[in-house]
This record gives sequence, C-alpha cells and structure tokens, in this order.
Amino acid sequence: MTPRDPKRQFLRFVDRGDTRALGRVFDALAPELLALATHLTRDAARAEDALQETFLTAIESGSRFDRTRELR
Repeated sequence: MTPRDPKRQFLRFVDRGDTRALGRVFDALAPELLALATHLTRDAARAEDALQETFLTAIESGSRFDRTRELR
C-alpha cells in the first residue's frame, strides 16, 4: 500500500477531515468512475452528475464506510 493509496487517503479524510486527502481520492478514482458512468448512461452530462453524486454520497456517509471493503 502506497501513501497515495485511495482507500488510505479516504480514511484520512474521514478520520481527520483532511480535504487534500479527499482531493487525492478524487484525482485517483474519478477518471475510472467517469468512464464507467459514461458507459452506463451513454450521456456525458448524466455521467458527470453520477460522478458528483457518488462523491457527495461518499463524503456524507464516510463515517459508515466498511473499512474491510475495497474503496472502489
């Protein structure tokens, strides 16, 4: 596990409120998640909305994240 590991960074955000860590999570995962959302929706605007909703949900419910699971 590297220091820039997205799961580790997300937990840093959850535990410490480190918004820079959250930014690193976004930078690491957003391209892959946007590609998936685009594939599923077949619409760029809807895909971007889905990506934003995904991160908003993660931010709002981070304290309930099951730390034994993968972040993706």
